[in-house]
This record gives sequence, C-alpha cells and structure tokens, in this order.
Amino acid sequence: MSKSNKLISLRNLFILLGSTLSVMQGALITPALTNIAEHFNHIENIVFLSKLLIAIPPIFIAFFSPFTGILFDKFGRKKILILSTILYGLAGSSGYFADNIYIILLGRALLGISIAGLMSGFIVVIGDLFPEKIQMNKFIGYQGALMSFAGVFYLLIGQYLVNISWNLPFLAYLFSIFISIGLLLFLKETKITIKLGEEEIFFAEAKLSNRFYQIHFMAVGIMICYLMIPTQIPFILSELSEGNKQNVGIYISIWILFSSLTSIAYSKIRQYSNYNHSYSIAFLTWSLGFILIYLSFNNFILILGLIFAGIGNGLAIPNIKAQLLDYAGVDQRTKQSGLLTMSLYIGQFLSPIIIEPFIQFFTTKTPFLFFGIILLLGSYHSFIKSRKYSHN
Repeated sequence: MSKSNKLISLRNLFILLGSTLSVMQGALITPALTNIAEHFNHIENIVFLSKLLIAIPPIFIAFFSPFTGILFDKFGRKKILILSTILYGLAGSSGYFADNIYIILLGRALLGISIAGLMSGFIVVIGDLFPEKIQMNKFIGYQGALMSFAGVFYLLIGQYLVNISWNLPFLAYLFSIFISIGLLLFLKETKITIKLGEEEIFFAEAKLSNRFYQIHFMAVGIMICYLMIPTQIPFILSELSEGNKQNVGIYISIWILFSSLTSIAYSKIRQYSNYNHSYSIAFLTWSLGFILIYLSFNNFILILGLIFAGIGNGLAIPNIKAQLLDYAGVDQRTKQSGLLTMSLYIGQFLSPIIIEPFIQFFTTKTPFLFFGIILLLGSYHSFIKSRKYSHN
C-alpha cells in the first residue's frame, strides 16, 4: 500500500471513529444512571434529574445543529470538527471530576452542542470527499454499520466501568481527544467554494426546497420508529417471560447485527434501486418487523420481528443521508446537513412522547401495530414515487 493510500485509509478510519461519538453520548452512561441516582440520593427529584443526563444532549443537538452550517462555511470543516471533538471530550469527562449533579447536567448540555458540530460536520465531509455516488454510498453504509456496533460496544464499556465506580464512565469520553489528533493529522480541509449567480441560486433552491422538507420530515419519522426498539423491547420481553430480563442485550444485539449487515450492503442495494425504491423496501421490511413484534407470543416470533426491523432501519438511515447529500450538492451541503441532524434528534426526542399514550391506553405492543401500518403506507407511497420518478 502506497503512502498516500495509507493516509487516506487513516483519514477514513478517524472519520468513521468520530461518527461513533454521537452514539457514545447515551450508550456510555445509560448503565450508570441508577448508580448516579444512588450517589446523589440526598438531592430532591434525583431520579428525574438522572434521566435528564440522557435527555438533555439531544435537545441541544437539535437546537444548535441548524447553525453549524454557517460555522463550517466561514471557518472550514476541519477546524470546527477538531474543536467539536475537543469540546466533546472536555464536556463529557466533566462528570468524572464534578461531584455536583447540576454541573454534570451543564456538561451534558455542552456535550450536545459538540455533537451538533460533529454529526453535521462528518455528513458534510463525507459529501465533500466522495463525490462519486457509489463510493459515497459505500462509505455511508460502513458508517451506519460501525455506529450500530459501537452502540453495543460503548454500552458494554459503560457497564464495565460503572461496576468499578459510578463516575468512571464519564472519563471514557476523553477518547474524542485521540480522534481530534487523528483528524488534525490526516484530514485535509475539504471546504469547497462555488460561485452562482443570484438567479441560479434562486431557482436551484426553489426546485429543491420541497424535496428537502420531505427528507427532513421523513428523518423525524424514521428516528421515532428507530428508538422504539431499544426503549420498548425490554418491557415486551419481561411480559413474554420473567427470565427474559436477563437477555435484553442479546435481543437488542440481534437487531443491531442485522441493521449493521444491511448498512454494509447499502451500496450494493443502491446499484439496483433508486432512492424511493430503497425506501419502499426499507419501510416494507420494517413494517413486517413491527407487525411481527406486535403479534409475538413467543421469543422466536419476536426475534423474527427484530431481524426484519433491523433490516428496515439498516437500509433507511444510510439512504436518507445519501439522498440528502446527493440533492444538496456543494452549495447547500452544510445547511442541509445541519438541518438533517436537527431532524434526526427531534425524532429521538419525540419518540417516547408520542408512543406513551398508546401504551397508557392500550398495551406495550400497540405502538408497533400503529407504526407498522404507517410504515406500510410509506412503503406503498415510496413505491409509487419510484415508478413515477425512476431516476430518484
């Protein structure tokens, strides 16, 4: 392997590793929430406050993401990404040094701001570095797969560290400093400038604005459905059998495995389908998975449901990133990447709020039936669009 190829491989490695920081923020401290609540048990409403450690970052990510595009265009991608990774490490690890729940919550807010820069930045950089669709689709697939596997890995690391000390998981956020060094050494500035006339810009934005609205709306819906698996499956398992409580990690891992394998295969799938056709396949398999979960009366049917759901979201999430980068082009890449990040985290925030009434008035499984039908309708709609607009 030549020196230039080694440098490109290292650059790609650090981009992929940096992309996993967004899933680290929640996975790393989830196992520590009860330990944190016990440590600060003298504080009123500590159970609620400990849950805010997970809830606060997505709120700040959603709020600040739309503004990241301005920073990327003004100061460049590389500088903002490196500053974001450094802020991530400092803000995330502050929980190890601070013996005050409110200071820890402040650190979580700063962590959310840093992730807004990271997520939007890596989407933009991928679009800059891989102008060829096939290469871009392949890299986005690898990114999605690694992020899924990283979620399990960071969860296990968090569990191991919290068994030593309640605050030790916070120290693991310093991993981002290592990534910032890698980005400094191997990532070249990818800012691309273009010149368009005012009339060209007006018509380009008018033509694409409706598509972007659809993409961002769909991103919210995708994340609402995505978060239903990790938040509701533990309760469904306990309803099926008391002994299943010990095996939650195994079931979630099966879902993540098939999601990751599908993401890896994304570029191959896209060679034989357009964006709408890919959505149609993704939503159909996802719908089948959700309906099987709703109908599950034993573990086998539940596992089948998780497999199909994993295949569905493993195809849908890379597809929406690739579609946005393809449509946005150079002139709108930073703006739309920030808005996509905002949409994804709004969906995560809304998911438990939207499905809770279904659980309260019906059963734990009811949301899977409702959204299974919604996904089925989405699959049909995407299929019709794929026939009408064969190139999209």
